[in-house]
Formats: sequence, structure tokens, C-alpha cells
Amino acid sequence: MSAAEYTAPRMGNLSDKPELMNTADAADAFGVSEKTIRRWCETGEIPHTKVGRAFVFDRNLLRAWLDERFAQSMARTAKADGLEG
Repeated sequence: MSAAEYTAPRMGNLSDKPELMNTADAADAFGVSEKTIRRWCETGEIPHTKVGRAFVFDRNLLRAWLDERFAQSMARTAKADGLEG
């Protein structure tokens, strides 16, 4: 498959989500399963708070987390392509 043929996974829009989200909201926003979101929580990969047995996500913290991951990915790509100064 060429890069031109690649279709990114469907992701919801974080701006369309409530300020505080549950696991289902976060899964929809990132286009992954609820099981993946729970695994990310259990490994400390994604910012969250636990209320009782439920994971709760702050939309603004998730946006910052996503922006940071994107920047790290772009830096790795630039380094691999020899574009880093």
C-alpha cells in the first residue's frame, strides 16, 4: 500500500466531546476500542483520573497529550529522514 492509498483510522473530534469524558468517549475520540483505552490507563500511557472503578478523562489534558505525542512523532520522522539539524 502506498502512502497515497493510506487512510487514517477514524477519529472523533475532541472538541465535540464533553470537558470530562468516560472510557467510551475517549475511545471514540481516538478511534480505538474501550479495551485499548483501559490498557493505556493501566500502563500509565494516557492521562486520566480514576473515580471508583471508572476512568475519567479531561478533554484539555488529552489534547495536550495528543499534541505532545504528535510533536514527538514528527521529531522522530525528521531525524529518520535526516532533516534534523
